[in-house]
Amino acid sequence: MEEELKCPVCKDFFANPILMPCYHTLCLTCAISLQQPVGANQHNSSNNNNINPVAITSPTNASTYIVTATVHQSADESVHTSSISGDISATCSTTGSEISDADKLSLLSETDSGVICNSRPNSYVGTPNIQAILFPPFLQTLNSTSLSCPVCQKLIYLNESGANSLPKNRTMQSIVEKYCSSSESQTLCQLCEKEPKEASVMCEQCEVYYCETCRERCHPQRGPLATHKLIAAHLTKHLIRSRSRHKDFALKCVEHTDNCLEKFCINCKLPICNTCAQEGRHSNHDIQSLAIICKALKTRKQQLLTFARKEKDYKLRILREQVMACTSKLQQTTGLIHFCIEALKDNDNMSYLQIGSSLISRVLNVEMTWHKDMNTAPWVSPEFDLTLDCQPVLMAIEQLNFSQMKPPGPPILIPDECLSENNGITVAWQPHPSSFVEAFILELDDGNNGAFRCFLLCLGASSLQQSSSNSQLILPVCYEMDGLHFNSIYRLRVKAYNSSGEGAYSDVISLQTADVAWFALDPLSAHSDITITNENQTLTCDSYEHRVVLANMAFSRGVHYWEINVDRYLNNADIALGIARADVSKDKMLGKDSLGWSMYIDNKRSWFLHSDRHDRRCDGGIDKCSVIGVLLNMERHELSFYVNDEHQSGIAFKELKGVFYPAFSVNRNVTITVTTGIEPPLSSGSNSALESESSDGEIKKPTK
Repeated sequence: MEEELKCPVCKDFFANPILMPCYHTLCLTCAISLQQPVGANQHNSSNNNNINPVAITSPTNASTYIVTATVHQSADESVHTSSISGDISATCSTTGSEISDADKLSLLSETDSGVICNSRPNSYVGTPNIQAILFPPFLQTLNSTSLSCPVCQKLIYLNESGANSLPKNRTMQSIVEKYCSSSESQTLCQLCEKEPKEASVMCEQCEVYYCETCRERCHPQRGPLATHKLIAAHLTKHLIRSRSRHKDFALKCVEHTDNCLEKFCINCKLPICNTCAQEGRHSNHDIQSLAIICKALKTRKQQLLTFARKEKDYKLRILREQVMACTSKLQQTTGLIHFCIEALKDNDNMSYLQIGSSLISRVLNVEMTWHKDMNTAPWVSPEFDLTLDCQPVLMAIEQLNFSQMKPPGPPILIPDECLSENNGITVAWQPHPSSFVEAFILELDDGNNGAFRCFLLCLGASSLQQSSSNSQLILPVCYEMDGLHFNSIYRLRVKAYNSSGEGAYSDVISLQTADVAWFALDPLSAHSDITITNENQTLTCDSYEHRVVLANMAFSRGVHYWEINVDRYLNNADIALGIARADVSKDKMLGKDSLGWSMYIDNKRSWFLHSDRHDRRCDGGIDKCSVIGVLLNMERHELSFYVNDEHQSGIAFKELKGVFYPAFSVNRNVTITVTTGIEPPLSSGSNSALESESSDGEIKKPTK
């Protein structure tokens, strides 16, 4: 075995061995010394024995290329070149007439069909790159080098890293270390001053060999050295070898020497680092964790070993049965021969004539059936019968319809699931049954027969593929849109698109929003002292201090009117009603801060309150069963109040811009009920407001 462990160049044991694409091994130093610029090796190979090199890229390593050249046999013969790396092989002929049927099929599938397949599964071999075969990319790189294998004379093209880009042959290195350590002489003490004595122990922490004398003198078992572990010298070789192998297995990336190999490129079949996966040439490849790949390979290895053991046991059992059958047949034949010999020895002629014909018949019968019963060929094949399961691939091919290459068809609206509620609408549709969809485009007008506006809906790829791949499992897509105008009719339509383009529009559907706003009190916005009942319409408070609660709807445009009924009124309590921002203070009277606008009213008079400033006092208060109306005209940016159908002191606030929530502020002496969905008073100018143009709607995330 010693010859297998020596480099074919330096004739010494391998030092830092590397594995070349032709599966031969060299020392890294020897490989570096043999590498030359691309032009030099190509010129030498062309002049050597009339060899014509043709370069074919190897799919297993994007930075390494291997070339096999054959010698001309005659002037009329074609020169064939081939390259084999891993599981992929390619054969090219100078005449182009001997391309395999598989290659012809892959070449014609993109040219004659008129369909350009720009993506394929990683498990299939794509169409060969003819330009890369005729003009290899390494010939265009000035820093590229080449290396001629000294064993098989194959020419290997390398990138700018040279032989350092080739993978390390870890198995060879491990075997060389094990072989060399087994043939080493005895281990000597490292601290003897004169002639070293044979070492008896080694300190695992200090990693120093000691003889008995030096151990007592330099490494006593007391003090701080008492915790050190001493191992017998003859048991330390395996420990040191395992440690060195552990250090070597912290593999570093060839391109980024400071990074460890943590990923595995499925396309290139190479271990890479995280930087290569994110920034290098592997950024667009299929990347998996190196640990996951190793686990999968170990699992597959165990499966193959289990299969091999079962196959071995089965074939051994069949061979034993065949041996037993042949032995039995041989014993029967041998017994017949011995019986015939004994019959011939009998001197009684009459007895021989009596059994002679039967013996002749039995012998002839055995002779005729001998080759049939004694078949010496084994009943089972000595080779493993490995059958490739191609059924899933065939099923996938049969289901291909190339729908990704066509624009999608028009979506199908579902009228029964399209509805409007308050100032929001919901539209539902299904993708075209035979279309591949990447996203949808929803368009709606301004609610007044105006131009359509677009909203791009980028839905999840998995759900879209599921919806468009199986017509029996098409899931509807529901899309909600809030913040539209009240009392408006909106027209909507949908179209789908993919990488091939946009499809046709669906039918147009019209949805009408509510005439007036309906809302309720929002418990999530209420102070903890406030209690909300009667389907979130009635409000009470447990504190003597004023507490604030908001409605569950906000307004930015339009004309809106709501009323407050006073159900309980004690001790001349104060009530503050109006509008507020979403982050208004909830523990003080509405209008005390700059985020609230209110009318502050008791049993005799009222004020308008904002930023803790009282303004425009007005006589006339409230009592039990009084009705207070609030009119928010966002078209004119005004806020007005009504008490028992009487306009209270004109317009309270002007120049209101933004988003406002109906707000209510009470204490424990008051109980009020909110009534919504009421037409604005005729004097408010609401008719002109309702005819205003539509606003941009607030878009929610699509749901399914």
